[in-house]
Amino acid sequence: MAGVYIPGMQMPTNKDTMEPTAVWVYPNGYAVVFQDRGNMTQYTQAIPVSDHGDLIERDKLRQTMFIGEQCLYSWDEVEDAIDFAPTVIPADRKEGEA
Repeated sequence: MAGVYIPGMQMPTNKDTMEPTAVWVYPNGYAVVFQDRGNMTQYTQAIPVSDHGDLIERDKLRQTMFIGEQCLYSWDEVEDAIDFAPTVIPADRKEGEA
């Protein structure tokens, strides 16, 4: 399943009033975000996201495993670190699906 990413959009934080946030995504790829009782708060381009595996923090992983160009660990340890890296966004598809 593919999805849509809206750059800069934050989760609503108005827990006291529970007012909804509305997002209109147009076929031309633009999106409008309405918050605060219907006020337009953002106009941006929506980015289509194709099917993907787990998305991880590549830079954080690299910082823990490398000093400059030199890897501090064996290949088996690198594979384990990748396998156990925290997932930022879960996979859209199951392993082995095209």
